Amino acid sequence: MIVINSKDKRIKIGLEIHLQLSTGKLFCKCPDINSTGIKGKFTRKLFPTENESGDVDVAALQEERKNVIYEYQVTDNSCLVEADEEPPHEINAEALETALSIAFSLNSEVLNAVSVMRKVVVDGSNTSGFQRTAVVSTGGYITINGKKVGLTTICIEEDSARRVESGNNYTAFSLDRLGIPLVEISTAPDIETFQEAVDVAREIGMRAMLTGNIRRDSDAIRQDVNFSMGYGRVEIKGISKLSLISEALIAEEKRQKYLAEAVGILVERGGFNGTVLIDYTEKIGKSESKIIQKGIASGNRIYIGKLENLGGILKAGDYRIGKEIADALKLFSIGGFIHSDELPGYGLTEDEVNNIKKFLKCEEKDAIILISIPESKKDLAQDAINKRIEKLSSLNFSETRAANEDGTSRFLRPISGSGRMYPETDIPTIKINEGTLNRLNLDSPKSFDQSLLSFTKEWDISRQEAEIILATGRKKEFIELSRLWEKPREVSRILLQFVPEMERKYKRKLDYNDLKRLTEKIATKNYGRISLEIAIEQCISGKNIETVLMSDDIRPLDRSELKSIVENLRKSGDVKKENIIAKVKNETPRPVDPKIVMELYQNT
Repeated sequence: MIVINSKDKRIKIGLEIHLQLSTGKLFCKCPDINSTGIKGKFTRKLFPTENESGDVDVAALQEERKNVIYEYQVTDNSCLVEADEEPPHEINAEALETALSIAFSLNSEVLNAVSVMRKVVVDGSNTSGFQRTAVVSTGGYITINGKKVGLTTICIEEDSARRVESGNNYTAFSLDRLGIPLVEISTAPDIETFQEAVDVAREIGMRAMLTGNIRRDSDAIRQDVNFSMGYGRVEIKGISKLSLISEALIAEEKRQKYLAEAVGILVERGGFNGTVLIDYTEKIGKSESKIIQKGIASGNRIYIGKLENLGGILKAGDYRIGKEIADALKLFSIGGFIHSDELPGYGLTEDEVNNIKKFLKCEEKDAIILISIPESKKDLAQDAINKRIEKLSSLNFSETRAANEDGTSRFLRPISGSGRMYPETDIPTIKINEGTLNRLNLDSPKSFDQSLLSFTKEWDISRQEAEIILATGRKKEFIELSRLWEKPREVSRILLQFVPEMERKYKRKLDYNDLKRLTEKIATKNYGRISLEIAIEQCISGKNIETVLMSDDIRPLDRSELKSIVENLRKSGDVKKENIIAKVKNETPRPVDPKIVMELYQNT
């Protein structure tokens, strides 16, 4: 059993926290809001480039071998900059200042000049084949349970395009997310336990939230985990939830432990000397296996190979070398991989399996594989299988892996090196004047509790409301709306209670810009909170904002109109102090001021 808080001295953990900013895109004027439609499409094929020293990144070389055509969906919040048809514009000043403010908050040494670099990325997630990134500060620390956890760098960079579809040698991306500012906060490998990793990520996220410029979409905050237990550094990318950090670490520790045990068995047996895939299509063509028949019908060939000394450790108990091979093949859109630890099965009989073993001259400790692929992919598959097993056999598990939703991960690519970075020639060095640095340092939040205390006092709202507003990144919205509405407690109620309640009721989201516009227009007319809530509900229910603002439904009844209703109700009888407000509301869909109703009732 793996103990989560064992403080194994071999284990080293570091984090890379990525936070999207709600400031508009980084190098153009496009908004960061999600797109509502596709305006067009174009395709690209990407190639790796050399850095200043003439080196090519190993991860980029692997991506090139996939030979994938990438399709890009042009959205209404993208432009020629995202399409790499126009040079980048001047850097988004608000985004840069937000990154600097976060750096000051985390005790990091802020640079007074920022140089943008290009990071080679040819997996299709950027149309240009590179991502623009810049270091804004170095060093720093946060304190968790009395312990200092160091930081290495804080960067600001472009977020990648969003993958929407994948097929055989084809991947489609949306440009709606490409270019959104992303602050990357990297910690030193000071984290000792899996729970501590969660605590560090939470504290960094909470501190950044205090800027009020962190987006709240489902994928707006992502964590990468760097993990080592003596077999090289593994980077697990794209953990979207705090709760999955510890699960991912537990799964990775378990994976490496059992991989090391399986490799020990392999070495004791004599190791692995490579496999050669042999075309076995004609010999197995009469098999009743649906997988075999489907593969042949689609034009594939059926290849077999011997995996020397790997029998019983491809998939037995906690040993999963077979999954490692399958993950490596999936990167090249190769599936249909079957091995002898799963056989007989998949419609293959014991006699058919024994015939393959006999054909390959297998010993009891050997394994066999069957794979259904086009002939053109035979060499690629053979090379991927051999390289994956050789890599694992070396007990160097260092690589980049992608997080799965269940806490496990899958092989993505080799660890990138310095060969992926080179200077950005389209953007001059950005100098930051001393006055700006002093202002940002002075205004930056030094702790969540300190910010909570001052925020509660400044806006005269409850501590509980202030905590939710700050922790969920609504600070900027709350301040903007409170300045328009001038009643912070009502704004807090609308933001934290009424809007979420209506969104749940109608299963629709209200765009913040619409909420801001409703607040501003209704405040100008002095209509009051009830009118604003009616307008909000109508917008969330699906009505056009222009129609809502022009509708008489949001105009409160004036004193004379209310007086007429109260007098008519008195004449009809069956009204009293306890039910007069409800009775008046039943008479009209328009906003009613209860105070005026009670006053009129008592004086008529």
